[in-house]
Amino acid sequence: MSMGDADAKFPAAPAETVPGTGGGHQTPTGGLLGNPYVLEESFSRLDHALTEIISKIQGEGKSVGADSNEDALVRKFLSWRDELTQIRHGQKGVAGKGSDAHAASKQQEGGLFTD
Repeated sequence: MSMGDADAKFPAAPAETVPGTGGGHQTPTGGLLGNPYVLEESFSRLDHALTEIISKIQGEGKSVGADSNEDALVRKFLSWRDELTQIRHGQKGVAGKGSDAHAASKQQEGGLFTD
């Protein structure tokens, strides 16, 4: 089989369909790590951890009764999970870039623990 025959049987893939070539849909986090699959795996683990802690807090609240601090904590974790989903789907920019960084710097949220 000559090279021309091979090209006819196996045409080259369009550049926008080959990962890492700059074409197609690139998420805002695409350039953070060289391997986007590693980043996606980390996002999946973070999403799983947030879901797990939300479930545990809600389960504990059902068994012993929830107070306002637990509700606020669950809402915070839910908002983090929603924000992570938006980042993963390219609907929200990464903090540190553009107007999201400015908005994040203006937001004054208290810490998780207080003295």
